[in-house]
Amino acid sequence: MDKNERKEDNLKILKKLESYLNKYPDIRFIQALWSLHIVDELDRFYEEPSITIKRMVNKGL
Repeated sequence: MDKNERKEDNLKILKKLESYLNKYPDIRFIQALWSLHIVDELDRFYEEPSITIKRMVNKGL
C-alpha cells in the first residue's frame, strides 16, 4: 500500500470519529472506538486502515 493512501485512509477514519464524537458529545472516547468498530476483541495491530474503513462501512457507518 502506498504511504499516501494509508495517510488518506487514516484521515478518513479520523473524520468519521470526529463526526461521531460531535454527534454524541457525552460518549467516552473508547466507547466511540468500539461503537465505530475501530477496535474490538481481535488483535488488529497490523490491519491496514483501508480494511478498518471497510469494516466500518459494513456496519453502516
